[in-house]
Amino acid sequence: MKIKLLILFVSIIFVTCEKTKTRKEKVQLKIRVEIVPEGDSLYTLAWEDTIGQSNNSSTADRLKELWCVLTVDDDTVGHYWGTSTPRDYTYFQTSDSVIQAEFMIGPNVFSSKMTKGLLDDHQEIIRFAPVDINIKTNLRKRMELILMEK
Repeated sequence: MKIKLLILFVSIIFVTCEKTKTRKEKVQLKIRVEIVPEGDSLYTLAWEDTIGQSNNSSTADRLKELWCVLTVDDDTVGHYWGTSTPRDYTYFQTSDSVIQAEFMIGPNVFSSKMTKGLLDDHQEIIRFAPVDINIKTNLRKRMELILMEK
């Protein structure tokens, strides 16, 4: 009886440890961004990424998507958080010449492929180190960025 309890206890610990394994490799992501003027101090930051392309998923139907927060001096000037129709751009307004862009990979909760079980597996948010972008010198230029996980 004691042996059975010991085996049961060790099995529970083993299964629990398997479920709490963490990722050890840092994620890198290559993207292209472009800043387009829309009006007086109003811009669009558009990006192209490769998330979901291996599964032939469209931007709207992939399980994960790229999010973006744009700041100037710690003030948010624009963002896309994935809480609306999936997209690959965000608007922002600033009179400054440099913005800081922080990209993240998060779940696309509007994907038709997202079921309750899959949602649990795709909840992790991967944050990348912020990137400074000079608006004045990079306006209407497609820039390639390599994002490095924090």
